[in-house]
Amino acid sequence: ALIDMKISAHIPESYISASAQRMEMYKKISLILTTEDADDVRDEFLDRFGDMPRPVERLISVGLTRALATEAGIARVEAKGNTLTFTPRTLDLAVWSELFGKYAGMRFVAAGNKTIVYKFKGDAAECAAEILSEYIKIRNQENKNDEK
Repeated sequence: ALIDMKISAHIPESYISASAQRMEMYKKISLILTTEDADDVRDEFLDRFGDMPRPVERLISVGLTRALATEAGIARVEAKGNTLTFTPRTLDLAVWSELFGKYAGMRFVAAGNKTIVYKFKGDAAECAAEILSEYIKIRNQENKNDEK
């Protein structure tokens, strides 16, 4: 999945001065697949290096967003201003309609392509990760119901 967000997401040298340790932590972030993985990486940062600066928190959220988008079948997640845009590979209307009920103002773009937009408040990556996590939960629930 392609994640396009104009945000400051990196590990500052002032936080981890040794480049080998920074590279090791970038690698751990790149291996995030689940919310639990993201929590484990956060815990490791806190244990080893102390309180995380905002760009590190965002980097972990972007890593989680990428993993969740891939799992959810979303080709692209983009943040411009205060708008998140999701472009699914295939459109699962049942799941999206349930999400529309949970996130007021979420809607399809009129352009006819299968794109969903949502005006968010707060942090783009955290919001995207939350929505994608919810998407996966709903989809998995729908799949369970289909098996009955």
